[in-house]
Amino acid sequence: MTVIRDIIKNICSVGPSGFDSYSPNRIANFYRRGENLRTLVPLLTHKDPQIASAGAWIASEVVGIGRGREIFDELFQMLYNPDPAVRFWPISAVACLATASDTAELQKLITLIADENIGVRNQALRYLGVIPISSLSGLKDPPIVRLLLPNANKDDLLVYFKSDNAIARRLAIAGAMRNFSDDHNFLSEMLAILNNDEKNEVKEIQRMIIIA
Repeated sequence: MTVIRDIIKNICSVGPSGFDSYSPNRIANFYRRGENLRTLVPLLTHKDPQIASAGAWIASEVVGIGRGREIFDELFQMLYNPDPAVRFWPISAVACLATASDTAELQKLITLIADENIGVRNQALRYLGVIPISSLSGLKDPPIVRLLLPNANKDDLLVYFKSDNAIARRLAIAGAMRNFSDDHNFLSEMLAILNNDEKNEVKEIQRMIIIA
């Protein structure tokens, strides 16, 4: 533990150039081998966006089921960072770790599908498309969250594909990909409505769909 603490302390002291000696992937290897994730916190909370985003990338590589809740609060707070690179990387980790009781965190992920940065928007949409149903079960607000659930109605989805509300429209896309990924006729109908950027995003989600 002393080794990783010293490495992180040096990076926090000298700045992003500290990664020249230890790359983020090399640091991630410490955590892949079981290093305490709390030692990553100084990177996650650092004021330099390059350091913070590197820390979030490391976290995204090593958290998983049963591991990562100890840094969940720090990752969640990063979703509010003004730098889009810092907001981007925690999305997958927060989506992976969130449970049904984490309503504020899940609602924040939903707002990010309308983020001003296209990379953040798309990352949030991808992961809303694959969050387990059990994690979404506690969400009641906004009501259109129902578009993500298994009982989503095709007619409702078709209406929301045309909505001027960016969050509603993109929730409908995620819901369609979650619940009707094998209904090729319906997906074709959806694609005919979507703009080119949204069509490209559908292709990304199709590669990530899981049975939740």
